[in-house]
Amino acid sequence: MSHNIQDEDDFKRPIAQQDKEFIKFNIFKALDVAPNKVIQSAIQNIIFNIAEVDFPDRWPSVFDEIGNRIKQSMGNEEALISGLMALKQVV
Repeated sequence: MSHNIQDEDDFKRPIAQQDKEFIKFNIFKALDVAPNKVIQSAIQNIIFNIAEVDFPDRWPSVFDEIGNRIKQSMGNEEALISGLMALKQVV
């Protein structure tokens, strides 16, 4: 029996800069509409991982983005909680 195992180098390819920017631009929107806590947690971990590598040099606006989302979420408890959880992941 043979298994199709991907070459380890397949996992080391860099992500194109435009793809990174797309993800950063949309990740908080994805967090807001995540259908359950498992997906929310996964997205929060992604935010943490990106911020860990890219903040502050390549993602200087992350705190502003989180702050703006928290401010705009007043009256929307789900959005407020997701913004606070994102902040927790980054700090």
